[in-house]
Amino acid sequence: MVTGTMKKRLTSKTIEALKPTKKRTEHRDALLPGFGIRVTPKGAKTFFVNYRYDGKQKRLSLGRYPATSLGDARDKARLILQDIEGFEGSRSETGSRRLTVAEAVDLFIEIYAKRKNKTWRGTQRQLERDFISRFGQKPLDEITRADVIGSLDRVMARTGGVQVNRTLASIRKFFNWSVERGYLNQSPAAGISAPAKEHSRDRVLNDDELAAVWAACEKLGFPFGPLFRLLILTAQRRGEVALMRWGEHEVHQWIADLLERRR
Repeated sequence: MVTGTMKKRLTSKTIEALKPTKKRTEHRDALLPGFGIRVTPKGAKTFFVNYRYDGKQKRLSLGRYPATSLGDARDKARLILQDIEGFEGSRSETGSRRLTVAEAVDLFIEIYAKRKNKTWRGTQRQLERDFISRFGQKPLDEITRADVIGSLDRVMARTGGVQVNRTLASIRKFFNWSVERGYLNQSPAAGISAPAKEHSRDRVLNDDELAAVWAACEKLGFPFGPLFRLLILTAQRRGEVALMRWGEHEVHQWIADLLERRR
């Protein structure tokens, strides 16, 4: 539950002085409408921006203080509000700070992926792990074809399978979207072929085979036993399940435990 919001000019000094209470509190910035910071009862401070999109009120977290500075969070919020309201302009031509890869990916996920793709979380994880981790703070228009190929090479070395093709698809879609929005003149991922060869599957496991695999997972133990059971339960791709965050894993493990108790 959140207590009544307060509006004030946010500065580093005022943020440092914010104290936790028994309930979450929100402090809105008087300089930038929609921008603010939330303080939890445990003292965690997270920047956010509220906006209306497609007739609905939405919120996007911008990072936790002090890992994310006030200036960076406010700039990020301003870019998001400008984009959603249709006032992007030509930032490069006016001399304003250009979009970084991390900022552009945030916009891509929020504006496009969440609305168009039910598996947007998998796309987000792929971009965060295999692209933002290396190029997040680099200006979007400085990313080269060699940067994209280098990222794919690292995915191939790590997974050794078709997961690299899924990563390329996410990267390609992100850059195509960036071109459509006018952030780039051309995509650095254009013309890159899928690195891994894929083979079509001609059959799936039947119920008896799935039951045998499920039972074998108990003997296999952690981490691959629970991983394979999650694959059976969720019908997700191997790479997506392997890259799950801990919170997502806990949900699926609860499902697995529940089904095990009902056997």
